Amino acid sequence: DWERFFPNFDEVDFQGKPVALFGLGNSREFPGQFCDALGILHRKIVQCCGRVVGYWPVDGYRFKASGAVVEGRFCGLALDQENEPDKTPDRLNQWVEQIRGELGA
Repeated sequence: DWERFFPNFDEVDFQGKPVALFGLGNSREFPGQFCDALGILHRKIVQCCGRVVGYWPVDGYRFKASGAVVEGRFCGLALDQENEPDKTPDRLNQWVEQIRGELGA
């Protein structure tokens, strides 16, 4: 659980470091704030000069609003294990490959 570490983020030197975010949400029970915590983490990492990688398309998701959407994409991999567990393996594999490409690995 990242919440207990969150107050210490200002002390972490994220300068130029690549950071990939992922989060779990429930798009049916919380369609108006699907994976909002990703957005909270994203803002803090950017504020601390981290370089976020792994932005993910919103295509194929069913939700009304999300604090994790930045410039039309999720600011990391959003997973819905409650309602779409069958999509997780493919999304995860594609995301990891995307990050590898972004990092030149």
